[in-house]
Amino acid sequence: MNLPSPVAEVRSTPRAVAMSPGLAVRIVLGAGLGMYINLGPVLLYTFGVFLKPIVADTGWDRTLIAGAFGPAMFLVGLTAPVVGQQLDRYGPRRFVAVSALLFAAGLVVLGLAPQSGTGFAAYLVLAMVLGSGLTPLPFSHVISSWFDARRGLALGLALSISGI
Repeated sequence: MNLPSPVAEVRSTPRAVAMSPGLAVRIVLGAGLGMYINLGPVLLYTFGVFLKPIVADTGWDRTLIAGAFGPAMFLVGLTAPVVGQQLDRYGPRRFVAVSALLFAAGLVVLGLAPQSGTGFAAYLVLAMVLGSGLTPLPFSHVISSWFDARRGLALGLALSISGI
């Protein structure tokens, strides 16, 4: 069996190209902005703000709605190896584009379809699973493939953007 050499694989990655400081800043900012609008900040971290108004407006059970995050996060965790495999197969640009469209579709369905608390919880799980490709994984992949020296600094800066 003729397997590709890891050395050839490293040479085909973007880091083989000399990087200017301007390119480094654009890569870190782009990855950081991707982490800023991914699954966590958009749906998970902001949900506490919207939980009370959703329950007050609909009369649905608060425990049921908030409890949907447990199974959703479990499923997102289970999909992480598949996300990594697809990321390696298609590359971060195409993968993130498709993932963003799927997540957007999940959010639209979440906003329009549910007629009950149980339906809302089910669509919340669906939206999060559809958004499982928009975790920090693809954006960390981009940073790791471009940076050899100062990789930790680049990852730290990109990850800090979502915290800001």
